[in-house]
Amino acid sequence: MCVEENNFAFNAIAQSGWVGASDDTGFNSTYTPNGEGAWYWVTGPEAGLRFWQGGPSGSIVGGIYNNWAGGEPNNSGGGENFAHFLPNGKWNDFAFNNGTIQGYYVEFGGMANEPVLQITSTRDVFINPALNAPAGVTTGLNLWLKADAGVTQASGNVSQWADQTYNTNIQATAAVPSVDITLQTATVNYNPSVSFLGTTGKVLRGISDVDFMATKANIYFVAKDNGTSANTGGVFSTYGCLLYTSDAADE
Repeated sequence: MCVEENNFAFNAIAQSGWVGASDDTGFNSTYTPNGEGAWYWVTGPEAGLRFWQGGPSGSIVGGIYNNWAGGEPNNSGGGENFAHFLPNGKWNDFAFNNGTIQGYYVEFGGMANEPVLQITSTRDVFINPALNAPAGVTTGLNLWLKADAGVTQASGNVSQWADQTYNTNIQATAAVPSVDITLQTATVNYNPSVSFLGTTGKVLRGISDVDFMATKANIYFVAKDNGTSANTGGVFSTYGCLLYTSDAADE
């Protein structure tokens, strides 16, 4: 027993309870061979370890931890040969048949020939970062489409691409999922992308107007050339939120 173990045991229940210490030779003379005032641990891996000699003015044996309350152990009335926790966590001695103590503390572990326990536990932690803007852009952002978020697709065919600026009135959407607008995985530096393929313009239109022509605006995008020599029809039209390509050359 040490102060950490004492506090852990008491705080687990925080009320009176027997602990495995005694000076009663009649209880177990193997563990308490020296009679009244010779206090031993008589249970658990410390069984047979003597830690106190005498009454309230007694002395520690071998530097072993004790937590007697003031004036204890006093063997009041004779026969108080068993230790217990007081409600404040200190120790007192009582007779074994004292009815005010309703429970006891039991220590598991440290005994010879006991099985080795392997106790494991797992916990999943999910972190949902609040991404309000792409790197370096903190103000004036009207539309932010990114292929790793907000893409609604079925079997890879994209039907909707939600705005990530949290302007709830904007999102790019198609009337029906298009086989020419598809979600690709790990295509740009191992990141996903939305591909617009085909020989004619393929579009996702905004569900509400976003006026990119009212004021000057910068538009940033990442495109991947598939190696075919062709022209890109555009990224946004002059009518606002129109995402498209005119040929099979770009993703």
